[in-house]
Amino acid sequence: MIEPHSPYDAVSGPAAATAAPRADLSAWRPAWASGPHRVPRWDAIRVRGGGVAAVAGVVLDGRSCAVVGDVDGRLRIWDLAGGREVRKPVKAHRGVVYTVATLVLDGELRIVTGGADGLLKIWDPSTGKSVGGPLSGHSGAVRAVVAVTVDGHERLVSSSEDRTVRVWDPRTGQPVGGPVLGHEGQVRQLVVQRFGDRECVVSGATDGMITVWDVAAGAPAFAPLTGCGWISELATTVIDGRVCAVTGDGIGVRVRDLIGGEPVGEGLVGHRAIVDAVAAVTILGRPYAVTGSRDQTVRLWDLEAGEQVGAAFTGYRVGVCALSVVEFDGRPCVISGGAFVYGYSGVDGELLVWDLADAVENRSAAPLPSRHEDWVGSIDRTVVAGRDCVVTAGGDGTIRLWDLESGAQVGTPLAGGASVYGLAAVTLDGRPCAVSLHHDREHSLRVWDLAQGTEISRFPTGDQAGQRLALTVVELDGRLCVATSGAHEDEPDDDDDDDDDDYDHDDCAETVRLWDLRTGEQIGAPLTGGYGAIVALTTIQLHGRTHLIAGTADNECETTGAVVIWDLGGGGLRGAEISCEDVEVAAVESAMVGGRPHVVAGYEDGSVQVWDLTTAARAAELTGQEPITAVACGDVGGRGLVVAGDEGGRIRMWDLASGRDVVGTHRVQGPVNALSLSPDGRLVAAFGNDVAVLVPELGSDG
Repeated sequence: MIEPHSPYDAVSGPAAATAAPRADLSAWRPAWASGPHRVPRWDAIRVRGGGVAAVAGVVLDGRSCAVVGDVDGRLRIWDLAGGREVRKPVKAHRGVVYTVATLVLDGELRIVTGGADGLLKIWDPSTGKSVGGPLSGHSGAVRAVVAVTVDGHERLVSSSEDRTVRVWDPRTGQPVGGPVLGHEGQVRQLVVQRFGDRECVVSGATDGMITVWDVAAGAPAFAPLTGCGWISELATTVIDGRVCAVTGDGIGVRVRDLIGGEPVGEGLVGHRAIVDAVAAVTILGRPYAVTGSRDQTVRLWDLEAGEQVGAAFTGYRVGVCALSVVEFDGRPCVISGGAFVYGYSGVDGELLVWDLADAVENRSAAPLPSRHEDWVGSIDRTVVAGRDCVVTAGGDGTIRLWDLESGAQVGTPLAGGASVYGLAAVTLDGRPCAVSLHHDREHSLRVWDLAQGTEISRFPTGDQAGQRLALTVVELDGRLCVATSGAHEDEPDDDDDDDDDDYDHDDCAETVRLWDLRTGEQIGAPLTGGYGAIVALTTIQLHGRTHLIAGTADNECETTGAVVIWDLGGGGLRGAEISCEDVEVAAVESAMVGGRPHVVAGYEDGSVQVWDLTTAARAAELTGQEPITAVACGDVGGRGLVVAGDEGGRIRMWDLASGRDVVGTHRVQGPVNALSLSPDGRLVAAFGNDVAVLVPELGSDG
């Protein structure tokens, strides 16, 4: 381990410059992405210990909140921006809370819940306590409840698996009239819809019938629609002057004229599993529908055009079974929720919020040209013909160049054939170039002229197949070199009778080798240390000398993963350990932060550790939810930032000085494979088959 006052505890050169005035990072927004990129309004919320069965959006004390009914019978309220519960969960019902609604009584906001126990309850969200006693009368589970105004009086309308609809006075808790009959199946959906000056309630049931009820009269306002099939969810809206029903119908979505029953359009097709949630919303005077499905997507539909708006909202690890359309800060949004195991108690749930206006406003944006056809694992920055560019490579074997400002692809992809496991941008003889490490038979290094779009050279590294390889560029004694990691075959034992030519871990040693980028010759002996699989490499300057830093897995010491540093200028072949932990390292990066050299490492257990090499001390230890897959660090807006991406597609940013989250989590569609943070604050992220550029929105903190 590196000890304090070791040769690494000081940096040569002038003292760190005075930090620029600090600025608050209020948000990160996507400048562009190579594929569909939907960004949640806030970080995803893990609802631990209770899958989301019902949800409603409210504003409490100026905070945008989600009111959640979970599968374990609890009522919970979440601050969406903060990602925290407003207060402790309340046990509301015996069994699932199937429905949540809001009601205003005498100017006070109230929450109404209905559950599997057949009861309705009214709650004060400011205290978390019930108001009055339960509303009882249903003999089956309450599946839906809505608030309406009838002749100037507030009323609640509920529906149940007992095939009835009931009307209640929320002040007294007493029913208004008897049960409303008419359905032959469980009545699972209720929606409020105005017809002229009448506020009616529309019901949907398992008998395939949709009925419009005149609440004041307690009778149908129009002839029911029959033969509607299996109605999994229901919403209503107005399309070209006609009041229409939007229903989930298996994996499809159907639109019908609510009065005449005629179908509107051919149906909306896109989901690949049952549609469990439907909501309607009007954006800029145009009707849309939002749908959630067990296929773990939410989709937005233009009902006049009969088509999906852009790509699906993804990033879920759960089936979506609850939606609530609400306005936050003047923007129409949808809160979506579900459970990790659909319909089972005792499991975790998830909440995601999407800005629907943003999706509509950007629907006409031209798609970017051809994205990668397989995972993108490596990214770097370069300048080609005066244009700032991003260079990417990955599983499809191509190297692609993107304009940093617009996202337009520059030139045609460079075809390397085999998958690219490492990539770096370099300058050779004044030319912008890239060096790539390929997973072919020889694990070849290839050098590309990015301006001309041609391959300059290639040479083998001899790394064994089956190992995760890493690459970084270093300058050593005036020569531009490449460091690669991998398994290299040892000399066989004299008594080894194994004639198998296949790869054998016992005959291989994990090493780092240096290569002259111009000649392809290996420089010196391999760097060793018995550190297991070297999965990540980076470099940093200390005392005017180049140091190489590696992250390892399957360490041969008594622990699992290590962060190791070599002084390349000092000529030592064995590295010194910065850290040795009992969890595998997955990613390593280095940068000057606040004028001081830092190393950041991400681990398989979701943790991130940062070291200040001037003191050899750990500067920060941060925690996450899922295995870390990429890290970055640097100065942005006058503050040092640490960025980490994980397997679940989350990108988190921390303030290095305080160790706190800067703006919460940014969510992308797919595991985060690589990150690059530039001094101008742009964050380039590779995830799944795509690459995106995120830019910070800065505001003075005064």
